[in-house]
Amino acid sequence: AETGLCAITGNQQGPARVGVSVCDISAGMTAHSAILQALYHREVTGEGNSIRVSLFDALADWMNVPVLQNDYSGYRTVRAGVKHPSLAPYGAYRCADGKEVVFS
Repeated sequence: AETGLCAITGNQQGPARVGVSVCDISAGMTAHSAILQALYHREVTGEGNSIRVSLFDALADWMNVPVLQNDYSGYRTVRAGVKHPSLAPYGAYRCADGKEVVFS
């Protein structure tokens, strides 16, 4: 919530849970990258390294687009369900047979 994710997730009625554990996934991807960098550093220099990974920092990094949009264009990302706040067509559209198709 502190990264701003809850402010942009959900629909106009309110916030919703993200479908996957994005905090864990972003931290895992950050750790993966840091481990590879440390291994490369050891290969080149023979020196070891330590890494620290923060769930907050990793997810805050993923929030860069809404932050930059707000800071530099004044655009405030709103909760849009499965629609995209700035791309079109993007979202679920009902077909003649009653089923929905998602464009993304």
